[in-house]
Amino acid sequence: MQNVLVTGGAGYIGAVVVDDLLRSGFKVTVIDRFSRGNISLMQHCHFPELSFFAGDVRDEKLMKKHIKSADFIISLAALVSPKACENQEDLAIDINIKSIDLLNSLRADSQPLFFISTNIGYGTQSKISCYDESSPLEPNSIYGKTKVAAESIVSRRGEYIIFRPASAYGISPAMKNHLLLHYYVSRAVAEGALVVYEPEAIRNFIHVRDISRAILHCMKNYNEMKNNIFNLGSSNSNLTKREIVELIRESLPTLYTHFAEISQDPDNRNYLVSNEKIENSGFICKYSLKDGISELIKYYKLLKQVTRE
Repeated sequence: MQNVLVTGGAGYIGAVVVDDLLRSGFKVTVIDRFSRGNISLMQHCHFPELSFFAGDVRDEKLMKKHIKSADFIISLAALVSPKACENQEDLAIDINIKSIDLLNSLRADSQPLFFISTNIGYGTQSKISCYDESSPLEPNSIYGKTKVAAESIVSRRGEYIIFRPASAYGISPAMKNHLLLHYYVSRAVAEGALVVYEPEAIRNFIHVRDISRAILHCMKNYNEMKNNIFNLGSSNSNLTKREIVELIRESLPTLYTHFAEISQDPDNRNYLVSNEKIENSGFICKYSLKDGISELIKYYKLLKQVTRE
């Protein structure tokens, strides 16, 4: 039985990945600060193959102890989102760069490292019509800059795969309400109205379960896919904010929407992203934005009922 070390395994993506790994027959070790509590992993306590440790990925002693027994390492621990990183730049550098440098230095040459980056790193300075993995990295935010720096660290050595996920969505045991689609659906359900800025800005999207599926796909086909960088999104989900709102309106037809230039995305995200490289490896996203909107509406309607009670 192969052992997988997952840092940040109690987070939004990590909780789904850990579930899929356990159900696929892996032994899983999770290191997480559990800053939001450990509720997201409690449902897995009956798995004897799961171990989890409350700790910081910057703790060299802790990391050294658990890395040595790992057959695969999945790095998900990060200070996520542009706003969080702008407000805590030193912490962002510590967690998003220095901890990755430590992790990379502690692993053996035979231990594959899967690093979850972001397509935010492309920025918008070059204004390329469609960004692929060879496009220049010109991040506009601290978050993007720290992820690009971490990619450089990981790729110094062999035995790695770097993912650049699109904007994530979908239900996870560790929900995040600030994600763009989550925010839109939650406001639509709670208030019946949305104010949307930069309506023609284009985003690429991916369901959190497809992120997990892609990781397992690359583990299964590691020898053919190693030492590569992959954009990770749905080719059917390069949409403008206006188009996203229209998809939500199909399920919530009374939704009122007002488009107003009241703000600006801190990353200036507005670009098409190509996912052809990972698709050519045999991986195709299973979940659509309509699937995600449907499950999110159910979730936020239930949350609204529970909150009222």
